[in-house]
Amino acid sequence: MITRDMIVPPPKGTDLICRHIAGTSFEDLSEENLELFKLRLFDMIGCIFGGACVEEDQFFADIFMKWGGAPEAPLFARKGRLPLNNAVMMNCLLARANDYGSMLYHIMGDRVASHYGESLIPLGLTLADVFETSGKEFVTSNIVAEDAIGRLLYTLPKRFPTDMLLGSSICTALASRYYKLSPEQIKVALSYAATNTSDPANAYYDYCQEFKYWNAENARMGIMACEIANSGRWDGMEDPFFGNLGLITNQVKPAGELPALYEKAFEDLGEVYYTECSFKRGPGGIPTTAASECGTLLNEKLTDIYGKVDPDAISRVRVLSSIKRKYY
Repeated sequence: MITRDMIVPPPKGTDLICRHIAGTSFEDLSEENLELFKLRLFDMIGCIFGGACVEEDQFFADIFMKWGGAPEAPLFARKGRLPLNNAVMMNCLLARANDYGSMLYHIMGDRVASHYGESLIPLGLTLADVFETSGKEFVTSNIVAEDAIGRLLYTLPKRFPTDMLLGSSICTALASRYYKLSPEQIKVALSYAATNTSDPANAYYDYCQEFKYWNAENARMGIMACEIANSGRWDGMEDPFFGNLGLITNQVKPAGELPALYEKAFEDLGEVYYTECSFKRGPGGIPTTAASECGTLLNEKLTDIYGKVDPDAISRVRVLSSIKRKYY
């Protein structure tokens, strides 16, 4: 049983995570971290341009352009600059528009669902432009944010879809590096991220389009949380994750106990960096997964029988299912 008198009790655990976010340097990262990030960066840039073609989302850009404001930050796949908050929202919305992105960690042998890349990479690219940062800082900020919040995600008793509750926190961890916040300021920022979280869980059951807005709203919250902390005028919580009414301890029953994997969150901290490392099989998420797997299976069966697959020779395919599901 995990108790509060462990070697890294609250709030020291969260303090340690905040120091980890602020103190990681490019030299701390492994070659595998860098290679995975390079691949995910290329993938997500492709998703951003693919998202620019999604007609249903164009009204967001029309709204933001109508509002105008200070030309602080770049827009992707269209001309112009907007206030930072609006630019990061639009850029993240493009990245998730087709529901196709990096979405899975491998942490200490467990596969842990997430959908953070569609927020982190466009947010990081936008901030790197505004703050005129180096490529090394851009890479380091993304990876350490993924590692820090991924470790917290690992402690959750139920990871999906409650992983969505940590989306604002991971964006805040990333943005805090660009704002050059101290560990103490990072905890203040994370307090506002943790208590103003956005959860699109219902969108996954009826497939409402709100799921893609979630990535945009998390990026905006990351900026606002860092602005609040940077002001020095508002205080944060003693422990936004594991303290009284903390985001994670609220998910544990009986209420207030530490999660069973609490202590594991600090194992090899600063030595091993966990990041998203798996990409979706195809655009569209849940509604297209069954069709994608069915197509793969048909391809394999036809190849086994005929030696090759000739699409022109296929006139009709009937798919029978024992389970009736309807996605909206």
